Amino acid sequence: MGIRFPHLHGKMITIYPLLVSGGAAFCLLANIHSLRKVGIWMSESLPESLRYNSSTWFFRAIKCIALAASIWGISQFQWLPLIWQVTALPFFISLALFFGIASLLGTILKWSSGFPWNRTSSFILSLPIWILIPLAAHYLGNTFVLAYRASHADLTQASESAQLPVYVTIQGRLLSLTESLVRIQAAWPVGSTETRTIEVSPSDLNEKQIQSLSAQPHESAVSLHIAQSAIHVLKDDVDNDKNLRSRLRSSDSTVRALALRHLYENPESCGHYTRDVQMALNPKEDKEVVYWAIRAVECANIKPIISLAKLTQIMLDHEDTRARSAAIMAMKDFSKESIHQVTYLLVKRVSENEPKEVVEAASTLLSTLGEDRQQWTIQKLKSLLDTQSVSLAAAHSLITDFQRDDLVADYIAEKLGQSVESHESVINMICLLPKPKRTIANAHVSNIVAVIEDASSTDPGLKALNCLGSAGVEAIRKEVNEPKTLTRSTAARALTLLDDKKPEAVLDTVSSCVRDGNDQVRGWCSQSLGQLGAPALPKIMELLQSDDKSLREAGQNALQFFNDPVAQPQLEKILQENSGWMANKKRLRLAQSIGTALIKIRSTHE
Repeated sequence: MGIRFPHLHGKMITIYPLLVSGGAAFCLLANIHSLRKVGIWMSESLPESLRYNSSTWFFRAIKCIALAASIWGISQFQWLPLIWQVTALPFFISLALFFGIASLLGTILKWSSGFPWNRTSSFILSLPIWILIPLAAHYLGNTFVLAYRASHADLTQASESAQLPVYVTIQGRLLSLTESLVRIQAAWPVGSTETRTIEVSPSDLNEKQIQSLSAQPHESAVSLHIAQSAIHVLKDDVDNDKNLRSRLRSSDSTVRALALRHLYENPESCGHYTRDVQMALNPKEDKEVVYWAIRAVECANIKPIISLAKLTQIMLDHEDTRARSAAIMAMKDFSKESIHQVTYLLVKRVSENEPKEVVEAASTLLSTLGEDRQQWTIQKLKSLLDTQSVSLAAAHSLITDFQRDDLVADYIAEKLGQSVESHESVINMICLLPKPKRTIANAHVSNIVAVIEDASSTDPGLKALNCLGSAGVEAIRKEVNEPKTLTRSTAARALTLLDDKKPEAVLDTVSSCVRDGNDQVRGWCSQSLGQLGAPALPKIMELLQSDDKSLREAGQNALQFFNDPVAQPQLEKILQENSGWMANKKRLRLAQSIGTALIKIRSTHE
């Protein structure tokens, strides 16, 4: 069963104590009858040395146990072929078990003959002996199953791939509008593998149920996003004019937001509810209601002079940043003459006192107006590059909306030439530039390396180096070889997070540092080695075949990050060469590591 159904084999091991207890109890109870009949007296046919001397029985048992132990010890040698595990090992251990138990029971029967309660004492003393039978059976069965699977590369990989966890994160996304059941799968917090599935029928999901679902506390990590997705399951109901109108005028803001979103996503019926959309364009309304009302403006038949006035009021007075920026972006559908009426108010939004989303939205809209207004905006954005809170928004608008990446590039070059400890935003601007313009930061790459703190994926300095491509990789490679600004462990970790790692540039570096005496350095460098793919395979094989345990572990770690389909044929060949009954433990360990890498490649690319 362990060979044919490997997943059951794993489950059987978890309940093994119960199986041993039940099996031992059954064996003992089955022998009570025999003990009553035979008693404790020795057979007259036995020689006197065994009939009256218990030490002879005992020493015979010791010899059998020693034989079993020596056979087991031999099986631990690395050079021993796998065939030993399924031939010699079961045969000799079973033989030793038979004679050993028989000899031990002979000793117990002889000892018990001198006790008053001889039958009871022989029964109690024989309890531990009988437990040896299921223990040995489990060990031999487990040995045979594992050996058989190890000898067949396909079975080993199938077993491992069946045990690989599958993580599904579908946050509030309905799988189909036409399915009879809507399955909403929501992920738990980061680090948890649990998922929760809520099943509802579209016809049964009434207003009360929506309110119940939307009331789920955020802390429970059930990210249903009802306000953004549950509208679909109401499709049958909201198509009914009466139900939709009642929802648009509901006192529950969640229900109103859902109905307004339905109007936005179904513009063909939107024009019939102009008054409801207009009423929702109120700066004092709930943020979700206002946001979806703004999105529905483009399909509702609201007079431009009214909608522009309402959008302007929301831009000025609403407390939600998302609603304010949406109101500004909705103005792009109006004529330039209409937008000119609020130009002054838009320019005022390009300010250090505004959220970055509002600054970007206002800049985008102003970039569509005349040249003079564009120049005003450019000057204001340029002045905001020194303001930490909105500097990135200003740089993004200059590059994207006004095509003035030259201004941002000059600003970056100027600031990087100075002390940059307090200029995190300057570092972040590098990635906003077009690739050809990023080279302006190459001359100051050492200053960027200096701001790296923990070399995490969110570290601004590391993000900037990643955007610089080969120049960033070269700077970190030098730090790994000869640490000056960073520790070698930090530099090695940073190297794993850089994307533009060319094998010819870093292979020698990671091949060297993977043999470092520091565990952390060795771990990070082996990860980079695996990320290099097929060109690094010979180096990885050297590590896997090393006699040094730490180097073998480094090679195994490298394969955890190996995902190059080009190397698949070569890996399959290595796997076959190191599998089979004549393979020893060292080769089988190598085959197992290679099999893990093949599983990852196949699951990703096939």
